[in-house]
Amino acid sequence: MGRDEEPEGLAWFALGALVAWVYATDANTTSPSDGVVHTFNRVSELLDAIDDDLGDTQLLNQLLLVMNGMGRTTESWATLSQGVREAVDRLRSR
Repeated sequence: MGRDEEPEGLAWFALGALVAWVYATDANTTSPSDGVVHTFNRVSELLDAIDDDLGDTQLLNQLLLVMNGMGRTTESWATLSQGVREAVDRLRSR
């Protein structure tokens, strides 16, 4: 794999999660404007890719609802988190 290439398959999700953590750390330790945007974009890409790969998770839509304040409750975040865990388990079992 070249320096500028992203891995394929399940390794792409692991790299994407790592990049999201790096952006989140950056947002937490520096001026948050770019870090927050980059973190949200990367998480959105990951959830969209999971939706595409599994076909039925609706994780990106759930995140957008929560972020738009339409589901900003502990229960809605817990539901989204549980959906992500279940999707990751399904990806791993392939």
